[in-house]
Amino acid sequence: EWTSLQNALQGISGRCAFAANASALMKCCKVCIVAQFVAGNGLDQLWEEDATAFLRDPHSLEQMGRVFVLDLITRNPDRIPCAALGWKGNLSNIRIAETLQAPVAIDSGIPHLPPRIRGLLRADDRKAIFDVIPGLMSDPKPFVDELFNTAAGTHDSGFVSTHFMKGVTA
Repeated sequence: EWTSLQNALQGISGRCAFAANASALMKCCKVCIVAQFVAGNGLDQLWEEDATAFLRDPHSLEQMGRVFVLDLITRNPDRIPCAALGWKGNLSNIRIAETLQAPVAIDSGIPHLPPRIRGLLRADDRKAIFDVIPGLMSDPKPFVDELFNTAAGTHDSGFVSTHFMKGVTA
């Protein structure tokens, strides 16, 4: 996979500065963080500065709901914080372009766990997910408030809940 990606990047590096940079990195390093090649800034930066425009954009909120569902399915606690699931989250793993295009979730993957641990964690994950989902579906306001009230800026929690849940149920 590494060689295929490197070859593909070399093929377009003459037309794309990002591809040239990534290709050069891949030649010298066996590990590459591609987040720097995703347009925009981490959502954490927006959260700290002013997330008002993001929190008023229905499409962005729906996309956040979809990312949350993806994280539930893949058991990824490293993007959206959720105290009910014990997830600390890392909003820098969601990139936002200045034009408020769809949020881009980075750092995706399914954790590889040894078999003896996998079964225990999956049971814990299932219990947590099945405890959280019914509450989220019946009354999303506490969860949405917990997540979005930490954002700098003003927002209407009803509007945010409605559009976040549209993403969850899409």
